[in-house]
Amino acid sequence: MAKSRIDRVLVSEEWLQRWPICKQYVQRREVSDHCALMIKCIDKDWGPKPFRTIDGWFLERGFSGMVEDKWRSYGGQGNVIKVLKEKFKLLKVDLKV
Repeated sequence: MAKSRIDRVLVSEEWLQRWPICKQYVQRREVSDHCALMIKCIDKDWGPKPFRTIDGWFLERGFSGMVEDKWRSYGGQGNVIKVLKEKFKLLKVDLKV
């Protein structure tokens, strides 16, 4: 039985200076006998989250239907990403109400 350690991440000194606080995560073996590796920067500030939900909303009767109705009513044409962004902005306003 051969043993090897190829499931590793190599970084340079410059990389460590740019992202000093990072962690390596080992993913599950799905297809191969090797693990996918993920590097996640812990202190990276991506700014405000554009959309979030409160789990309790989904327990309210009629919530999902209201969201579907509002979402359909917004319409939108053009660039799909821009339309999606605008729909989320409008939904955020309606959810606050």
